[in-house]
Amino acid sequence: MFISLLATAAAVACPAPHAFANTAPDELKGYRIVVAADGNSAVEAATLPAKHYPFPGSDKVMSVIDLAPSPAKAAKLVIGAADLVIPAKASPSKEMILVIEGSSRIETPHGTADLSPGMFVIFEDIGAKIGHGGRIGPCGYVGLAMSPP
Repeated sequence: MFISLLATAAAVACPAPHAFANTAPDELKGYRIVVAADGNSAVEAATLPAKHYPFPGSDKVMSVIDLAPSPAKAAKLVIGAADLVIPAKASPSKEMILVIEGSSRIETPHGTADLSPGMFVIFEDIGAKIGHGGRIGPCGYVGLAMSPP
């Protein structure tokens, strides 16, 4: 049921693939602003490692970068390859995703949600018999996932 409904999302061609969404980086590079020994602010280079999750029967991966590396892991950058089909599952916990780049379609037994940049989805289907599945759009996908503390 999910695969046939999701096929329509892939029918749209991608005019220009989003480079970041299709590179599956091994790390996110940036900076930390810290307090130096003299008490003043200083800049340090920083990296956050990515974890890559392959999907059975596909050469595509979803990458996740924890933006708040701690036991809470309250914020993550989620990067999905173009046209990646995500099997249905119930959410293990409440989570909100804000779409930054690309698109995706969420499918449930009771409806669909097409997401584009600037839109959000809140997953609250904890314990559902048939959860949500989906497909990353033809240009890939980058989202900011946040979990409540």
